[in-house]
Amino acid sequence: MKDVLEGFEQRIPTRKSAAIACRRWISSLALPLPSERRSDLVFLANELVTNAVIHARGADAVSVSVEVYSAAVRVTVTHDGVGDFLDFSEEPAPMETSGRGLMLVKTISSRCGAWQLRGSSVWFEIDR
Repeated sequence: MKDVLEGFEQRIPTRKSAAIACRRWISSLALPLPSERRSDLVFLANELVTNAVIHARGADAVSVSVEVYSAAVRVTVTHDGVGDFLDFSEEPAPMETSGRGLMLVKTISSRCGAWQLRGSSVWFEIDR
């Protein structure tokens, strides 16, 4: 992918209201996406922030970055807490009431991935 055309970053405290803060912040950005893909981007960012708040033990905040490229928009959610390895191939049992966030990110986004060094970073891209 080419250079970043525009970038934004926000730190959000790991509280129950973190996903709401993320949705409001991303919705306020003037991102070059059609409305349907923009809704997908907000929804998937919400899923990653929720996942980080639930599973990142010891993190007081998550960092959400949005990068606009010529062909796609990338969202990365990073925390410095301790969490489990992020596996996009895991599928919850049919009757489970949670655990579908990463599966949704994999299904709806154009591309996604994760890395773990100190904490975890999970990203996805939506093609423009």
